[in-house]
Formats: sequence, C-alpha cells, structure tokens
Amino acid sequence: MQHKINLAMFVINKHIDFVEERIRKVEEINSKNQEIEFKKPTVAKYIKKSKKRNFDFI
Repeated sequence: MQHKINLAMFVINKHIDFVEERIRKVEEINSKNQEIEFKKPTVAKYIKKSKKRNFDFI
C-alpha cells in the first residue's frame, strides 16, 4: 500500500513540475509579447511624421 502511495505522490509531483514548466513558458511568451507591444509605433512617432509634413497634430 505504501508503495502505491509513494508512486502516486511521485506522479503528482512530476505533473506539478510539468505544469509549472508550462506556466513559466507561457509567462516568458507573454513578457516577449509585451515587449513587442512597446515597440509598435507610438503617438510620438506619428507626431514626428506629422511635423515633417507641416501638420499641427497636437
């Protein structure tokens, strides 16, 4: 009986490790996506473009 309990605990712990690894990978992807969001054209870039064309954007 003790062997079965130990085996079950081992399987549960392995599964928890697997799930934690998946969560960590998803968090890495999310942080990379947020970095990409910041790299998208911002209002400041549009203001610079509009000044080149002599528009008062502000």
